[in-house]
Amino acid sequence: MQPGAVFDSDLFHNTLYFTNILSGYDFRYEAAYSSIDASYDPYFFGIILHDGSHTASLSADARGPGPQFGGVINEFDPDGKTWGQQGYWSFEIIPEPSVASLSVVGATVLFVSRKKVLCGR
Repeated sequence: MQPGAVFDSDLFHNTLYFTNILSGYDFRYEAAYSSIDASYDPYFFGIILHDGSHTASLSADARGPGPQFGGVINEFDPDGKTWGQQGYWSFEIIPEPSVASLSVVGATVLFVSRKKVLCGR
């Protein structure tokens, strides 16, 4: 998650989808019933989603600080059943290529391809 990340776009909301094969419930983001809370430092990401009939709910959260993070997912069924799972994970930062390095690669490819055309290859 990048500092300043925005979690209120339709594209992001449409990617939130969970299915529990044990209970058969599908959970999607619906603005009137769901919520999202996130922060970068300290790291926290939490969501609450509901099924289509709004009778079951799913909550998930992840928190830091790293390098090891913890999380929990809980589902609450209308008949009183609760499904839950806890977990931990770690991560490595993978730097993204800079505009300068991408420009050098692009210029090199252009130069080589133009040289081949001029040489008749």
